[in-house]
Formats: sequence, C-alpha cells, structure tokens
Amino acid sequence: MIAAFLPPYPFRGLPAPYLWVFYRLVHSIGEPMAFLLSSDYLETPASLEARGLPELDLARQRALGYVTPDAESIERHSYRLMDKGLMAALLPRYGGNPLAFFRAFLEEEIAELREEIEAPLRSLPVVPEVILSWTNCPSLSAAAQACGIRVAHLEMGPLREPLYRSTAYFDFCGVNGKTEAGARYAMLDQDELPHDLTLEEVRRSMCLHDVVPDRSQQHSGVGVVFQVEDDSNLLCFGNGFDNTALLARALYEVGSGDILVRTHPGSRFELTDQAVAIDTSPNSAAFVQRCARVLTINSSVGLEALLFDVPVEAFGDSSYAFIVDATDGRERLKRLMFYLFGYLVPFDEVFDADYIRFRLGNPSEQEIMARHVQHHARSPAPMINGSDAVRSFVRDSGLVSTLVQQHRRTSAAQHAVSKLYYRAEGEAFSEERVIACVAAREGEGRLARFRLPTGVRPVALRFDPASVGGTYVFTSSSWGFVGADEVLSPNRPLARLSDLGRRVIGCGERLFSEFGDVPITVLASGDDPFLELAVGDLFADVEAGGTRSGAFEVGFHTSDGQRESIFGIADLRDRLNRLGDRLGCIGIHDVSGLMASIEQVLAWIDGSSSPNEPAWQDMKNDLLTVLSSLRRPLQTAMNAPDKSGAEGEMTK
Repeated sequence: MIAAFLPPYPFRGLPAPYLWVFYRLVHSIGEPMAFLLSSDYLETPASLEARGLPELDLARQRALGYVTPDAESIERHSYRLMDKGLMAALLPRYGGNPLAFFRAFLEEEIAELREEIEAPLRSLPVVPEVILSWTNCPSLSAAAQACGIRVAHLEMGPLREPLYRSTAYFDFCGVNGKTEAGARYAMLDQDELPHDLTLEEVRRSMCLHDVVPDRSQQHSGVGVVFQVEDDSNLLCFGNGFDNTALLARALYEVGSGDILVRTHPGSRFELTDQAVAIDTSPNSAAFVQRCARVLTINSSVGLEALLFDVPVEAFGDSSYAFIVDATDGRERLKRLMFYLFGYLVPFDEVFDADYIRFRLGNPSEQEIMARHVQHHARSPAPMINGSDAVRSFVRDSGLVSTLVQQHRRTSAAQHAVSKLYYRAEGEAFSEERVIACVAAREGEGRLARFRLPTGVRPVALRFDPASVGGTYVFTSSSWGFVGADEVLSPNRPLARLSDLGRRVIGCGERLFSEFGDVPITVLASGDDPFLELAVGDLFADVEAGGTRSGAFEVGFHTSDGQRESIFGIADLRDRLNRLGDRLGCIGIHDVSGLMASIEQVLAWIDGSSSPNEPAWQDMKNDLLTVLSSLRRPLQTAMNAPDKSGAEGEMTK
C-alpha cells in the first residue's frame, strides 16, 4: 500500500493547503491508498465551491491532470485524520507567527507532531511501502523511520508547460533544499552521460516552444529574480536572503541603473522602487535572455538561466545548486544533463504507482534516465541504456523542433476569435447562422463559450477555433440552457458533454485520435480548422418561440506532439499535387530546400525507436513519392541554360 501525508495546518491561511495534490493522487493512483490528513481535505465539492477554492477551477484541473473526485472515489481509500488544532496549540511557542511555525514544521523535528503522525501510521492494518509527502517534514521522517517506512518527497519541478516539458521532484532526502541531487551526481560514472551533445541541443529537447527575445527591449545588465515571500523554498533555504536582501545585493554590486527585476506573479506585494527597471517580458525564458547575468535566491528561473547559458549566482540552497557550482562549461553541461534527464521526473510519473515502485526498487541511474526519456519521447518500447536514450531523444527532439518551425503553422494568436455555426435539419452552415467570441485563456489552453439565439434547436454545430492552420486538440465541451434574463457569465455552470468524441461528424483535413476518444486531435493545413458535432438530442427540448436559449462551450489548445508534427508534414504532398505541372516553375533553391527537409524527416523516421510502425511506413512512402516527383523538375532546371545569367555576363 502507498500512503500519503498531506499537512493539515493552514500555514498561509488555507485549511487544506495541498488539496489539489490529494485530488490528483485519488485520480491517478489506481489502487486504494492510506492518507494522513485533516477533515478539511474531505469536504464535499459543494462546500468547497461555496468557499471559492481554486482546486475546483476546470482550467486548473486540466493543467494539473485531475478531476474533482466523487464520493465513490473518496471511499476507496482509508484515512487517518490528524488534529488540525495542533497548530493553534503550538503557535505560542513561535511567538504567534504562522510562518515561524511553518518554518519549524519544515526544518525541525517537533515532538508533538511526530507523535501525531506516528500513532496513525502504526494503526494502519498494512505497513505502507512508502509515504508520499509534498513538503520536507523532519517529524514525518522520524515517525516513518521508527515504523520502518521510506518517505518520498514530491514537488512540482522547475520546468513546466507551456514553455517546457513538465517536470516534478521525486527525492528520498527532501525537496528544494537538502536534496539528493548533488550526491547522486557525485556517485555517477562520467561515462554514463553522453559526451557529444551541445547545450543548445539539450535545451531544445526540453523546450516545447522556441523562445525568441524581444530585441527592442534588450537589457545588458543584471537580472534580479523575486520569489513568493512565504514560499517554503525561500523561508527555509534562502540562507538569510529574501527579496529585499537580494535587491540590496544587486544595488551593492552594480547600482540602480543596470538592474532589471523580474517580480513573481504570486506575490502579494508590488515593487514601487523607481530606481530599478521592472521586467515586462511575456515569460521568464525571455527575461533571462535579456540579462547579462542573473541573481537569484533559489528560483527556478536560475535553472532557466543555466539552460540559456546566462551566468547565474544563486545565494540560497536548491536542487540545482551543484550545477551552478561547476567551474567548467563542459562539466556544467554534464551536471545539467543529469539533472534534466536523471534527477527531474516527468510530471505525470510521480503520480503513477508503477513509477513509485520502480524507484522503491533502487534502480540504477542508467535505468532511471532511460525511463524518464521513454516517457518524454512517448516511446512504447523500453529503453535500456540511459546515455544512448538521452542522446537519441535530444537529437530527435531537435530535428523535429526544426522541422515544425519550418513547415507547420500554429495558432499562436493572442486573442483567438472562435466561431460557432449552427444549423437545423435540412439546413446548411452559413454566415447567417454564426456566433463569434474571443476564446478566453484557460490554464494552458483556451475556452470558447457561446450563447445560441433564443428558440434555436440545432441538429449540428460547427466549431471553428481560429482562422489559422495548425494541429488543434479539442479537450472538452459543455452545454446547457440560459433563461432570457440570465447572463452567461464565465462562472455559469454547464453540463460536461461526456460523449464528445462520439458526436464528431466532421473535422479538418486529418483526424489523429481514434473515433470516440477525447481529446480530439485535428490537423488543418489551411486557414479553416473546424470540428463538427451532432447535437440534435441536446437541444431538442428548446421551445420554438420560448424564452430559453442554448449555451455551448469548447476547450481547446494547439498541439506540439511529435507524431502530429511529422504527419503535418504530409500536407506537403497534397500541396505539391495541387501544383501539378507548375512544379517546374519552382526555383532551384526552393526545390532543393524542400528536398533536404524531406530527407531529414526520412532519416528521423529510420532512426526512431519504432521505424517499422505502420503509421511511420505510410508517412515514409508518402514522402518518398514526393521526393521522386521533385527530382524531375530539379534536374530539368539544373540542365537548362540560364539565359538571363549568360546575357548579363556578356553585357557587363
């Protein structure tokens, strides 16, 4: 049995501070667990909704990979309730300061807390294989050791979507500070890491998007990274530094005129110092590329600076501190590779019972790296050699990323205008029956919500997410009714459409997902992506001439998956076929470049982990046909005399 400890104390005013972790474990661990927590975690969703907790937000749920558990899901597990009043009893010991108590919880063995944990552990009918904890807690570690149980510390990793592959921590010593990262690297045989990769290749393999800095805002000075003031990472592992001290250090070193401050979006405070510049970059990756060097306490932005080869000084303790300490560029890259592929864990894996038991089996570093890379690459085949797996993954990811940038358009509009067409039986879709809206940001995707005209009873809806080609992923849909006097606000609840995948009757040029499956992935190489759905049964009860109208919403985002990217290139064949005889009019440079790109794709397929997969073979055959059709006009063009060029030479 796997157990989990979720702190029951409102350190920062939240009665169930790790509620989303509880929901994700219940959602993802496919077997009964034992939980040590407070009754606050077990409140009904209706009660939590009344308090406006963010864990019930659908966008947050999609981003973190869980759904609100129902009563049946909750009842599958066993619980040991902890006394949440212990904090109030102990608070006077810490001068009434909740953050001082929080720091002691994270750093010290507290006798009363140890007893509060050890007693329920001993009462469990089965000794757990491991206790999962989202925080450092010496009291928990002492109680678990007394019971002969290992503790695995989990946390969200420093790299996250949408810029990077999402990562997490899984550490038997601790998270943020006092981790095992440096010690594990020190025990590693240097031959267990690839020696022929570059920093750029490694970075691109972890990036989901190329980050191009805004040169108009170039800043050549020192970047200062602020953090959330009550974050455990800062409270316990800041080595005496806080945001004020960090800024003072920067001012001491360079003066106010050469400082760019990156504030944290989760901060409760606003920096009003007019003597320093406030960064307005769209993301932290763009920020670090504006800086000649970066000063941080222990923010994840420090790791990003390492990824972009920007010098960084970190004054606090962190899991990546051993990388910063490297004095040689090559050594720093080796440490970074171990950290990215060996120490950091793919985010979903830390919520997977099989992965947890894999780590409990004390695998080798090679086995750990191979498993992580297998997950990142979405490879069905196990990878045995960690070093070779890393090398192959990095090289393949870089090639695919390049090809995607060259040949696949994405819907990157900041304000995507979505449209919903509706039709009744016997009607066709037309511009006379359409509703438009600006799709709102929802986590890492978008949500488009529409209100149909009063009395309309459509049999089919056609949703156009944007007017830009690309590969679109439709993740969810909801529907409902709105009265004439009601406002369709963003908080208006709608019913989730559980059979969305089976309602698809039309889509863009290529459907990647199996019929009935959700999410639905669709390729549109032109400027008209769409998803057509059968909805006659949903709105059949709308009264003609009545006062109710239908409401409909769709959640979606664009995809950067490898398979979709490669298949998106198959669109080249269709475009070439449409060119027909005009193919010979294409210039030599264009044809040559196209051929080179196709040959790259073919090489990638041959070097992939499963080149004989039928889907890859179909793709390969398509591209070989294209390549053959290109050779003829290229050869003709190369053999033809260049009359304009010759005449030009003679008249000079």
